[in-house]
Amino acid sequence: MEVYIGVITKLLGEEDGKDPDLYQVEVDIPERGKGFKAFPLRGEVDEPRVGDIVVLRELDPEYHSYYLYEKLKENKFIGIRARGKKIKITKDEIEIGVYKDDDIWYDMNIADEEPTLNCFASIRITNEGEVIIKANKLTLNGETINIKGGTLKLGSRAKAIPSAKGGPFWCGGPVAPKAGTPNISGNTLQVGK
Repeated sequence: MEVYIGVITKLLGEEDGKDPDLYQVEVDIPERGKGFKAFPLRGEVDEPRVGDIVVLRELDPEYHSYYLYEKLKENKFIGIRARGKKIKITKDEIEIGVYKDDDIWYDMNIADEEPTLNCFASIRITNEGEVIIKANKLTLNGETINIKGGTLKLGSRAKAIPSAKGGPFWCGGPVAPKAGTPNISGNTLQVGK
């Protein structure tokens, strides 16, 4: 068995008749050749990207037909990035997030922990017990949702939406109406930016 350092030059996917989730790639090995097909070791969970530097194990030194690769860890990122999603673990928090389709979310072997990039939707849980949710839409389903204590704080542009059936949120102005005036209420809050 021979061991080499190589660079991923192509991701083999559906257009090549391959399953992109198998992480099959083509690599160039300096002073050896170009376009060698390589397969990941089972523990490889971070999606391969063109330009990644990998360690290659050649299992067929006679015909050069089978290589296994393993990505090098060249930065502080700990977690999984695949299919535009990530699970990132740091000393202070864990984050599960989704990147936009056009984001360059991989690190291209830079020493930085992660490029200046934020997920457009994410959940972060900190060591202090804080849960931060960033989303375009948040839906909670269930028969009962209990919030025990605490404060629900909304932005200054938040307002209740009136409903024919009413609800727990008062839809009036900043001044209370005269006694006996029917209240207008709803069960939906609209939060402005």
